[in-house]
Amino acid sequence: MAIQPIDRPAGTAHVLRFTGNIAETANTAIGAFPKPNGEYPSGPIDGAVVGVRFLLASTVDGTDMAKRFPSHVYDDAQPAAASPHAAVASTPVAGVVGAVDMSIALRTWAQSLKVRVLSKAVNILTVDVGAIHVILDTATGGLGTNSGLPVVVVPMTFTDNQLASAIDITFEIPASGSR
Repeated sequence: MAIQPIDRPAGTAHVLRFTGNIAETANTAIGAFPKPNGEYPSGPIDGAVVGVRFLLASTVDGTDMAKRFPSHVYDDAQPAAASPHAAVASTPVAGVVGAVDMSIALRTWAQSLKVRVLSKAVNILTVDVGAIHVILDTATGGLGTNSGLPVVVVPMTFTDNQLASAIDITFEIPASGSR
């Protein structure tokens, strides 16, 4: 079952948290869509890096504002060399992102994005928050739901890909004034 964000903490617009189990999806090809939220392509050998994708909203109800960032959080009006930046094709990384994924990592808010992961599973070997990819959800990229919202791909390595993996992951986009 796909993982969904929990309600944002009262009074904040800049923190989104997912807690639950991430697991393999039956959708094996990196270029096959749609994909479930918080799952990774099946088939990689144990110890291989895979990209776990998180739409920064609920895939059950994308309009639920308690489970997504408000639009003002994605503020690109702040100075950061010719903002806002257009989406560009991602550089493929085996098992993580493909050329069909449109990178939006150069947008001002994406450069400020903070990701914190608390692994509660023994089968999660590594989580590389320093190598995340921020991509756009289109019909042929991201999760393939064509929401136009950001998807964060977090590279992870598992010792046993067959087990569901308990995780607590928080995405924070600091307020414009603190950028």
